[in-house]
Amino acid sequence: MPSVTAPDPEVAAPRTLSEEEKTARLTAEIEKSEKLATSQLHMAEWFLVQGKTDIAKRRLQLLIETLPQSTAAKQAAKLLQGVP
Repeated sequence: MPSVTAPDPEVAAPRTLSEEEKTARLTAEIEKSEKLATSQLHMAEWFLVQGKTDIAKRRLQLLIETLPQSTAAKQAAKLLQGVP
């Protein structure tokens, strides 16, 4: 039977992030979300150009629901108002 040893405290304990590291990670996540939202908006616009308004509306609504704080979601809400 293998022996059980106590975990190494340096390995087991998570490192506390500095405020600077927390800010950098948060900024990176926000940028990632903005890129995703912009991509989703462009895809919805493409569907509009193709005349596929039902698909475009669903994508715009999904963008607004999933990433409501993004700049693209605000643009999507305006765009959605003009879609029949």
